[in-house]
Amino acid sequence: MTAVQVSRTKHAALDALARRVSGFSPAEDLSLRTLWQENLFTCLKRSILGSYELALLPSDLARYVRFHLERIECPYCRANLEDMRRESERLPDLKARILATSTPFLRKPPLAEERPG
Repeated sequence: MTAVQVSRTKHAALDALARRVSGFSPAEDLSLRTLWQENLFTCLKRSILGSYELALLPSDLARYVRFHLERIECPYCRANLEDMRRESERLPDLKARILATSTPFLRKPPLAEERPG
């Protein structure tokens, strides 16, 4: 980009930001920290957290997730991960219940001598 293009882009972005912020009352907290926390810009989807838990993420993304959870200590993502861990702990019980309630509906395969033809 040329210097003129950079300047125009910067001014357009600042104008757009000023229009968005102009609706806030002075009493509202417009700090970057508050905006970041309210909008959860860096928070992770549950699918990413699940892949992290299963060690399926590429190393760069896994490092970011670890940083987000351990250094930033994001309460939202930590709560999500804890919820997922509790769900996975209940999984064996759920599988056993499904098997127990489904077993009566399963048919025993016929023996070789009972099969036609």
